[in-house]
Amino acid sequence: PARVLSAGIAVERLFRSSLDGDRAEMHTWDTECDSTATTPATTPRPVGNSLLSRPSTAHTRPGDLGSDFADFADGVAAGLETDHIEEALKCYEDFCKEMNLPMISSFVETVSDEVQLAHYGLKDSACRALCEAFRRLPNLRIINLSRNALGPQSAADLATALSHHNHLTELDLSDNRLLADGAQIIAQLVKKRKEEEEPCSIITLSLAKNKLGDSGLAAFINVILDSPVQNLDLSHNHGSALAAKALSDMLIRSPALKKLVLQWNFFRGASAEAILAGLAQNSGLMSLDLSWNGFGDVGPCQALATALQAEQCALEHLNLSFNRIDCRGAVVLASAFERTPNKSLATLVLDGNPLGQVGARAILRAFSQQHRSLKIDKCSLAPPDLGSFDPAEPQGTYTRDFADPFTHTIIRTLAALAAGGKGHFEEIELDGHHYNLPLDALVGAGEAELPSTGIIHFAFVSDQGTPAVGDAISDEMLAMTFRLLESCAQSAERDAIISLLLSSSTVLRLEQVENLLGQIHKRGQRIRLVESALLGSVDEEGPAKPAQVLALLEPPEQDALKRSASPYLLNFSWVNPAGHYVLDLADPNQRGVMLWLMAIRTSMLKRYNEYLAAMKFPTGPVKIERVLNNMKLGIEPFEVSDTPSFVLPSVGVLQLDFVVLDKPSSKVFPVKPSYVNEFLCSAKVGTKEREEEEASKMELIVELSRTLYVDMEFLVRLVTNFHSPARKIAIAVLLFSRVIDWHGWSLINSALTSDLQDTLFSKLGVASFDPVAAVGYYHLDLANRKQRYIASELLHLAAAESGQNMASVMYDGLDFTIPSAWLENIPKKGVLTLYYCRTSHVVEHYMSKCSRATFPPSFESLQPTGVQ
Repeated sequence: PARVLSAGIAVERLFRSSLDGDRAEMHTWDTECDSTATTPATTPRPVGNSLLSRPSTAHTRPGDLGSDFADFADGVAAGLETDHIEEALKCYEDFCKEMNLPMISSFVETVSDEVQLAHYGLKDSACRALCEAFRRLPNLRIINLSRNALGPQSAADLATALSHHNHLTELDLSDNRLLADGAQIIAQLVKKRKEEEEPCSIITLSLAKNKLGDSGLAAFINVILDSPVQNLDLSHNHGSALAAKALSDMLIRSPALKKLVLQWNFFRGASAEAILAGLAQNSGLMSLDLSWNGFGDVGPCQALATALQAEQCALEHLNLSFNRIDCRGAVVLASAFERTPNKSLATLVLDGNPLGQVGARAILRAFSQQHRSLKIDKCSLAPPDLGSFDPAEPQGTYTRDFADPFTHTIIRTLAALAAGGKGHFEEIELDGHHYNLPLDALVGAGEAELPSTGIIHFAFVSDQGTPAVGDAISDEMLAMTFRLLESCAQSAERDAIISLLLSSSTVLRLEQVENLLGQIHKRGQRIRLVESALLGSVDEEGPAKPAQVLALLEPPEQDALKRSASPYLLNFSWVNPAGHYVLDLADPNQRGVMLWLMAIRTSMLKRYNEYLAAMKFPTGPVKIERVLNNMKLGIEPFEVSDTPSFVLPSVGVLQLDFVVLDKPSSKVFPVKPSYVNEFLCSAKVGTKEREEEEASKMELIVELSRTLYVDMEFLVRLVTNFHSPARKIAIAVLLFSRVIDWHGWSLINSALTSDLQDTLFSKLGVASFDPVAAVGYYHLDLANRKQRYIASELLHLAAAESGQNMASVMYDGLDFTIPSAWLENIPKKGVLTLYYCRTSHVVEHYMSKCSRATFPPSFESLQPTGVQ
């Protein structure tokens, strides 16, 4: 259209000349057209878009309305443009001479449809001279006068010179001194005009760094609300509340706007929320830059999450760099994105924010789709602080204020875990009253509304079981991690990115660990990766053995890892984790061991309680820990709270004995008698060879405890054959859950001295007490909590079973009749001794509820019947 219009003007000029009798001029133009039609051009087209250049292609008379006419139009327009440029340069030269100004040679020598005069130190006087030329160059497309100290007067001169330019599409006046007055003048230039007026053609406008101030920026925006501008840069202008309100209105009313740059303003808190409220109603904006505004509070992040969830949101690029977005804000964004993924957003830039490991991990998981791009360069990826919310360790007691948007995110995140079978809520109260959370409605799209006020209190219990293939991270998340690693220049940055994948609850498939190792070439990083993945790796059959993960390294790397890693990490067994542990809770990998032990404990207790319910044992009011015994944090005794919301301390060295409660299925079989001699040690008493042999045999027994099952006869022979007291106890603890005829556990006492019996009871705790095989002699120190618990259980069994079941009862060495009050409150001191007895009917009743394979052949002799 531009060249046709120019050709039309040229033809009109020629026609008027002919009416004046100026045949010579017409003849000149005719001759020129004829010559160009018959003679090939010999002058090459100049490089660029110079309006001084003449077309080098042949032209003909406008008799053909197709491409020939277009070529003719180009030729005629070029002649006219030459006149425009000559006139513009003449006016520019005259004005510079009159004002005693130096001419800008780069402008004079390369006049084109683009004016690139950034950082020329023009100031207002030189700009006025340029405007004399601009007004005579109607085909200007781009003008860049950034960084020239231009003031409001220059804005007025430009507005006058460019008011009728219908080809100008881009105007860059950034980094000047237009101030609010100058911005108002430019606003009048680009605003939406009346129907009878010529429309503004400017679609790209930059007024960045012009010291507009909040009110000046707001006034400018209010004028251009409906303008045709598509790309707008208003960064570095001290915008705040007033400008935010105007921007909100513009986002609602301006469908033309495609790109908006607002970096380095003061849009935070309520002002940021106002802008994002407008974004929630916008359907055209494709790129938004809000970097360097410091709006990283939870409120603006929640408002942004709401905007991104809007169905009409068309945003493709979002820059939130250096906005102080911390873990809370990141989790809010990630939670919303996981519930309702934004289908348009392709690039998210979060560089320079203190996301922390928890926030960055949440963003990575929520945003991990192959066609998307995520940047988290220069972010702080520090481990979570004590008491902060971590979805990887969600168990605990919560007291939250619904007025805090982060509370809503926490509850929705926990609800998603509960829906996936990873935990459950308990003891939910709102303002002191029972409250029913709409858990089903909170998952997915999250349509359910939570209260906006009130204090909610609840406990969340983690039901995380052993890892499975279905728990592994997605391949898309791994692919995004690869892309992040490629952008990391320093080893510390790569370590931080890798750590995002290796939280205590992260599960990786073995092939994913191998793929990660393929992206890492430094030995130290490879070793740290495998060390972190030793427990959280799976194959098709379930949790991978640490040895399988270790095998992914080269032999020298394996040796280095074996020297540096904790033995509890290298030797951990998902099948049978029983044993003694000493774990540094400040070490992420050793902490991971404890967290997985806690997960195993939770699932085991659930199964054990189901067993107790099926057996219908009468139980007392005393509750006790069954799995974690002899716990010490540092040198101080430490106990796991009986409430399921127990939270693991973040620091300290924790010692404990872990007991496996699960028992073998009735369908398995013990090792064959022919295997027995392989595990028995020869009688090399007091020799070094015997010690070495026992150590070697012990390694075999450790493997045995993870794969095979034994009977009590084999276990008694094995323990008796070992000389080391410590190994005797270790073998009994390891095989406690692998004994098929486990109701005959008391047979183990025949292989132990009385002191070792006490030691074994200390290791196993009340898990060694079997109500089915309760008949026997008891010496109970009531000051000991475990022994007091057994006394309480015996009392309740006796109260439920027929006859006088307790014989030869003595308390502190004196004959004693136990009062009924002990059923509810047993003393916490004194020594109680007794024989517990049963009738044959009671023994047969309990045996009928169990598989015959769970009883040794000698069970009847172990449980003699008869009561007083």
